[in-house]
Amino acid sequence: MPTTQPFTHTGRARRDSGQGFGARPGRPSSSRILSETAHDLRSPLSSVRETIRLVADGDLGPVNEVQQQCLIDAISVCDSMERLVTDMLQLERLQSGQSRAVREWIDLQPLCHNVSAALESVLRLRNITIIWDGITQTTPQVFGDADKIGRLLSNLICNAARETAERQSVRIRASRSQDGLSLKLCVIDSGRGMYLDAWKSVAQRGTSERNSEGLGLSICRQFASAHHSALTILSRVGVGTEISFELPIGGATSVATLWTQWRSQQRERVTPRRRTDLPDEFDNGLGHHRTFTLPDSQLLLLHHEGPPPKNNHSAILFSVSAGAAVSSKAVQAFNERLQRDQRAFDLVYRVSDRRWVVAWDSTIEEADERMEALSIPDSDFQDSALRLTWSSLRTLNLATSTAAVVLADAMTREALYEREAVGLLDDDMSNDGGTNFAPSPIPAERLQAELSHLSSRLGRQSKTLNRLSRARK
Repeated sequence: MPTTQPFTHTGRARRDSGQGFGARPGRPSSSRILSETAHDLRSPLSSVRETIRLVADGDLGPVNEVQQQCLIDAISVCDSMERLVTDMLQLERLQSGQSRAVREWIDLQPLCHNVSAALESVLRLRNITIIWDGITQTTPQVFGDADKIGRLLSNLICNAARETAERQSVRIRASRSQDGLSLKLCVIDSGRGMYLDAWKSVAQRGTSERNSEGLGLSICRQFASAHHSALTILSRVGVGTEISFELPIGGATSVATLWTQWRSQQRERVTPRRRTDLPDEFDNGLGHHRTFTLPDSQLLLLHHEGPPPKNNHSAILFSVSAGAAVSSKAVQAFNERLQRDQRAFDLVYRVSDRRWVVAWDSTIEEADERMEALSIPDSDFQDSALRLTWSSLRTLNLATSTAAVVLADAMTREALYEREAVGLLDDDMSNDGGTNFAPSPIPAERLQAELSHLSSRLGRQSKTLNRLSRARK
């Protein structure tokens, strides 16, 4: 089995010539117009909102309760417009292949609380509540970009709320996959479902109905794609619609497996298909099931919308580590640059404070240019050398069934290579002349999480085998 190689050379700072990896392909005129319009709207929208806020706060004179409530509602509309402008800007970047996602292990419960708070004023107008089903303090961490997951959930909940009757609920259900590698988040409404004309629109264009508000599924599918997941739509007329996506849980194995699976799916054309294998019960999001006798439901998978991978069957795999003399601030700045440099089909996985495993959708030559450009210190840290050590570049064959195993093995080995039993002297530590070191628990924690996840999988498989054995007797 292939393994990651020891570090063999140190990245050298060399200024980018302006050619190579930084060049962006020409954007379609519609995307350019969308981006320019969003930029033009942002400043006047902010001015309008702040002016209304001044009046609502009484800075320009007293206002009664009725007037204040109207002004608060106007501010809420401005906030919704600002979210739409932000989505317009992000949609253009995502469609052009610049995901700029900063993925890390995050807790879902605080994120869901923030989503509920952000949507409270919008949903209150129709007395619609949000039910979070299966998300608790014990819910495992997920690997993703907290801001983009929040925007994805917000958009899906708003879409579901428009299809939900007043004084009803929108349900967000979290459930683990059978293999325990991912957590599926499903936004469920109890609306009318998708009729044939609406379904054809989504199937053909991958976007929402023409009379819908906002960017709808266009931005949602791109946010899901930024987390290496398809956007799955399951709908039945008269029953409701479920829209879901998946996030990795359980450590390096889940990240490697879901990313390689997602990469392989990009080679397939996305077409809708009818579901005939569904049970006669459908979860309508109200906490119970309804029996239906309607025609078969429709299932659609929406993948990344934009240019395909440069390399359908391979990726460039390597690791990078920051030297002990690099301050933690400089390390964090490099992490953000490395993460935001990602393209649509790249993967960056931080195995410890100062070590990363990277899989790029690039050629060897292009990867070398990107590495050297990233070795240039951030403008805020020009006075300190950015000592980075890059491993040799390897080609990861994504067409083989062992691709996920090889990638997970690389992540695990890099965590084991972490020999720093102590932390590093930092700029903002005490300067009493002594050497202040602190243990770094991240490698041990991630290895422990990986072992716990593997142990759980073995336990479930053992129970399944025992049931099968008893059934045969």
